[in-house]
Amino acid sequence: MKTRSKLLLPSLALGLLPALEAAPAVADPAAALKAALGSQPGGIAVAWVEPDGVVFHQAGQFAPDDSRPVTADTLFEIGSVTKVYTSLLLAEGELQGKVRRDDPAAKHLFPADDPVQEALRGITLLSLSTHSSGLPRLPGNHIEANSPHPYAEYGDDRLHAALRLHGPAAPAGRATAYSNFGAALLGAAVARAWGENYGAALRQRVLAPLGLEHTLLNLTGTTLPADAAPGFARAQAAPRWTFRAMAPAGALVSTARDQALFLQACLGLRETPLRAAIDESIKPLRDMEAIGTKIGLAWLIMQADGRRVIFHNGGTAGFRAFVAFSPERKTGVVVLASNSAVNTDKLGFELLGAKPPAPAAGTLARTDAEPFLGSYTHDHAPAVSMVVTFRRGSLFVQLTAQPALRLEAQGKDHFRVVDVLAEISFERADDGTVAALILHQSGIAQRFGRTKEIALPPGELGELAGEYALGPVTVTMSAEGGRLFTQLTGQPRFEAFARDRDVFFLKVVNAELHFQRDAAGKVTALVLRQNGRDQTAARK
Repeated sequence: MKTRSKLLLPSLALGLLPALEAAPAVADPAAALKAALGSQPGGIAVAWVEPDGVVFHQAGQFAPDDSRPVTADTLFEIGSVTKVYTSLLLAEGELQGKVRRDDPAAKHLFPADDPVQEALRGITLLSLSTHSSGLPRLPGNHIEANSPHPYAEYGDDRLHAALRLHGPAAPAGRATAYSNFGAALLGAAVARAWGENYGAALRQRVLAPLGLEHTLLNLTGTTLPADAAPGFARAQAAPRWTFRAMAPAGALVSTARDQALFLQACLGLRETPLRAAIDESIKPLRDMEAIGTKIGLAWLIMQADGRRVIFHNGGTAGFRAFVAFSPERKTGVVVLASNSAVNTDKLGFELLGAKPPAPAAGTLARTDAEPFLGSYTHDHAPAVSMVVTFRRGSLFVQLTAQPALRLEAQGKDHFRVVDVLAEISFERADDGTVAALILHQSGIAQRFGRTKEIALPPGELGELAGEYALGPVTVTMSAEGGRLFTQLTGQPRFEAFARDRDVFFLKVVNAELHFQRDAAGKVTALVLRQNGRDQTAARK
């Protein structure tokens, strides 16, 4: 389905526009939407913005049992696209003299005589907007990370306590690492500078001046209008997220029509009071080599065929969003989906005729990879584990019973899972060693504690050495120099690491070896636990 909304411009302005290719790069956008959605429940709404106006495309319906079609006026959760609006609040606040981007966030959140002010001076509003504050992705006191409603009860008191907890040791300014925690602090601090709460400040200083009447915050305790689509995660209904203190990081819901109005303002196709603030927000401020872009005030900025493509994406449990525009071509695209399995980034870049950004070229050295290698066990499901391995210059992660997936660095201790909408971050102990792995997917953070290695006496390792028959192949165990090695027929030899007297794990693949003993304590077999299967190999 396609609809067009014309924007009437003065003829003089039209005469000054260069002759640019304004049509979507995809020949049949409607077919592309249907292909992206497939047979999954939910829908997609797309807005194509050009100098002549806006063209809307949509596919799908609200739910299998709700035949209302998705339209340009359907409300979607837009997740982290909210961060762009939060940073616009910063830019406008600076232009109006309410804040300076170099202000420490603590200046606006804590009393001036608070002893923590000095320790937090490096965490500036600018560092929060550009993800360079050194703060973790989520605050350490965010105990609802595994809940279907992870942000509903996280309030201001806990947000401020988390800044006191993490801020003094944060390596501010050294590198970029995506932080929802940081975005929440930014919104809280700038709103305080305006003398308002975040919701009121955003509405009065950003959304209203932009004319976005159908863009609103989904705060805990509020009820959305009837035209808000339900969300899905593949075939399953997904919980709707509500927010308190974390609202500046991802609480907005909006329509394709409103987001098109926003892009028209960004492209200068529609005049708004925020023109100067928008211009400030899209200036590149830092390199983000790990993902192949620069970053402005929240906006990601890349070059494609001699033009800038400025974009941001977002995701919640049941939604995906992508918003992008090219100032040189005066075109933009909005892609909103009510199923988190839809790759809105891919569809959006295809419509723009641009390739997604690629990380800066480079190969991870073995010495840099070494701290992350090993096995990690789910905090609440001991049978589920992950192993991090290294080969051909890259880290790989493998979840129990799943294939190994390559990781791409996004910052220190922070990686993107290639070809999957998920990220991995690593948690370090006080001594700097890696203590845990956090899987970030569909807005949920799941912690896997590092499997602890123990040292066994050489005599106990020697008891395990020998050959074990595993069907047509032999598993050879050898003990050398206080270390245990395993080798299958025709395969390389790998070291096995003890986590108990008779339980060992490998670091090259997600596998464990469990040794069995008879009543006398003699080792009689080993069990290879891999890919969700147990295979017993009797000792020869």
